[in-house]
Amino acid sequence: MTRGMDEQVLKEIQQHSFQLIDEKMKQPEVQLDYLQIFEFNQNDQRGIISIVHWQEEMFFIEYLNRKYFFGVQISE
Repeated sequence: MTRGMDEQVLKEIQQHSFQLIDEKMKQPEVQLDYLQIFEFNQNDQRGIISIVHWQEEMFFIEYLNRKYFFGVQISE
Protein backbone atom coordinates (compact mmCIF):
# COMPACT_ATOMS: atom_id res chain seq x y z
CA MET A 1 0.00 0.00 0.00
CA THR A 2 1.27 3.43 -0.85
CA ARG A 3 1.59 6.23 1.67
CA GLY A 4 -0.98 8.26 -0.28
CA MET A 5 -3.58 5.50 -0.05
CA ASP A 6 -2.89 5.05 3.64
CA GLU A 7 -3.22 8.78 4.35
CA GLN A 8 -6.03 9.77 1.97
CA VAL A 9 -8.34 6.77 1.59
CA LEU A 10 -10.78 5.81 4.35
CA LYS A 11 -9.84 2.60 6.17
CA GLU A 12 -13.18 1.02 5.18
CA ILE A 13 -12.40 1.59 1.50
CA GLN A 14 -8.85 0.27 1.96
CA GLN A 15 -10.31 -2.86 3.52
CA HIS A 16 -12.79 -3.21 0.66
CA SER A 17 -9.91 -2.91 -1.83
CA PHE A 18 -8.10 -5.81 -0.17
CA GLN A 19 -11.33 -7.81 -0.24
CA LEU A 20 -11.49 -7.25 -4.00
CA ILE A 21 -8.00 -8.73 -4.34
CA ASP A 22 -9.00 -11.70 -2.15
CA GLU A 23 -12.06 -12.31 -4.35
CA LYS A 24 -9.91 -12.24 -7.50
CA MET A 25 -7.47 -14.73 -5.95
CA LYS A 26 -10.35 -17.22 -5.65
CA GLN A 27 -11.06 -17.09 -9.39
CA PRO A 28 -8.97 -19.77 -11.10
CA GLU A 29 -9.08 -18.00 -14.48
CA VAL A 30 -7.50 -14.82 -13.06
CA GLN A 31 -3.75 -14.66 -12.62
CA LEU A 32 -2.81 -11.80 -10.30
CA ASP A 33 0.19 -9.60 -10.89
CA TYR A 34 2.24 -8.45 -7.91
CA LEU A 35 1.10 -4.87 -8.61
CA GLN A 36 -2.63 -4.23 -8.11
CA ILE A 37 -3.77 -0.74 -9.09
CA PHE A 38 -6.77 1.08 -7.65
CA GLU A 39 -8.19 4.41 -8.73
CA PHE A 40 -10.75 6.16 -6.52
CA ASN A 41 -13.09 8.90 -7.69
CA GLN A 42 -15.45 10.52 -5.23
CA ASN A 43 -18.77 12.10 -6.23
CA ASP A 44 -20.02 13.95 -3.15
CA GLN A 45 -23.31 14.98 -4.76
CA ARG A 46 -24.34 11.36 -5.30
CA GLY A 47 -22.48 9.93 -2.31
CA ILE A 48 -20.69 7.54 -4.66
CA ILE A 49 -17.08 6.42 -4.75
CA SER A 50 -16.08 4.83 -8.04
CA ILE A 51 -13.35 2.23 -7.73
CA VAL A 52 -11.35 1.07 -10.73
CA HIS A 53 -9.27 -2.04 -10.00
CA TRP A 54 -6.80 -3.21 -12.61
CA GLN A 55 -3.44 -4.75 -13.38
CA GLU A 56 -1.16 -4.55 -16.41
CA GLU A 57 0.24 -8.07 -16.77
CA MET A 58 -2.45 -10.63 -17.45
CA PHE A 59 -4.56 -7.55 -17.99
CA PHE A 60 -7.94 -7.10 -16.37
CA ILE A 61 -9.98 -4.11 -15.30
CA GLU A 62 -13.01 -3.91 -13.07
CA TYR A 63 -15.26 -0.91 -12.48
CA LEU A 64 -17.27 -0.62 -9.27
CA ASN A 65 -19.51 2.04 -7.80
CA ARG A 66 -20.11 2.01 -4.06
CA LYS A 67 -22.45 4.27 -2.14
CA TYR A 68 -20.90 5.54 1.08
CA PHE A 69 -22.29 7.64 3.91
CA PHE A 70 -19.57 9.15 6.09
CA GLY A 71 -17.19 6.43 5.00
CA VAL A 72 -19.51 3.48 5.60
CA GLN A 73 -20.78 1.47 2.66
CA ILE A 74 -24.58 1.43 2.59
CA SER A 75 -25.27 -0.17 -0.80
CA GLU A 76 -23.70 -1.53 -3.99
